[in-house]
Amino acid sequence: MKELFLSEWERIWARKKTIVSLIIYVALLGLFATWLHRGGIGFYTPKLETSLNALNFPTFLLKETGFILALIMLPMFFVDSFNGEYSSGAYRLILIRPHSRGKLLLAKWLSMAAVVAIFLSIAFIFSHILGQILYSAPNSITFYPDGDSYSAAGAFGYSLLYYLTFFAIYLALLGIASLISSFLPNTILSFFLILATLLATFYTPDSYHYFILNGEAAFRVLNGTDTTTFISSVLGIIVGTFILVYTYWKRRNWTM
Repeated sequence: MKELFLSEWERIWARKKTIVSLIIYVALLGLFATWLHRGGIGFYTPKLETSLNALNFPTFLLKETGFILALIMLPMFFVDSFNGEYSSGAYRLILIRPHSRGKLLLAKWLSMAAVVAIFLSIAFIFSHILGQILYSAPNSITFYPDGDSYSAAGAFGYSLLYYLTFFAIYLALLGIASLISSFLPNTILSFFLILATLLATFYTPDSYHYFILNGEAAFRVLNGTDTTTFISSVLGIIVGTFILVYTYWKRRNWTM
C-alpha cells in the first residue's frame, strides 16, 4: 500500500501542471489578498460585511479563493488522476503487477486528499503570516454577527476549523469527481460534467450550496446554522460515492 501511494504521489508531482497550478494558486492568494486589503472589509454574504483584521483575515482570504479550487483546480487534478492515467495506459503498467485495484483506488484517494491538504495548508500559513503583517490584532473578535467572541487563540482555532470545513467539502468533491470519472473515462467530458453537477447544486435548498458558496456555508456551519444538514450531506456524499466507485473498480477490468 505504501508503495502504491508513493508511486501515485510521484506521478502527481511529475506532471508540470501540478507545479504550475500551485504557483498560480499562490499568485492568486497574493492577488486576492491585495484586493481584500484595499477594500478593508470582508463579506459573510453580499449584504453582510465586517472590517478585516489580523484574526479574521485568514478566513476571508480562503472564502474569496476557495471557489477557484472547487470549480477549476481540484476537478482538474481529480480528472487527470482518474481519467488521464486510464487514457495514457498507466493503469495497465501498474496493474500488470500483483496489486489490488482496490488498493490502487485507495492510494489515489489518499494522494488526492494530500494534495488538497497541501493547497489548504499553504493558504492557511500564507494568510496568517500576511494577516499579521497587514493588520493589527484586536483583543477579541466575533466571526459572525451575534456569534461568540473569541480571543486570539480562539480565533486561530476557529480559522483552523474553517479550513477543515473546506477540506470536508473538497473530499465530497473528490467523491463526486471519482464517481463521474470512473463511469465516463473521457477527460474533457468528465471535467464539464463535474462542473455541471456542482453548478446544479445551486438550484437546491440554500443549505446544500456549499460546493459553490463554500465560504458562506462554512461561516453558517461554524455559527451553528445548517450544521446537521452539512455534516449528514457531506458525510453521505463521501461514503456513498466512495462505496460506489470502489465497487465499480473491483468489478471492471481497467487494464483493457
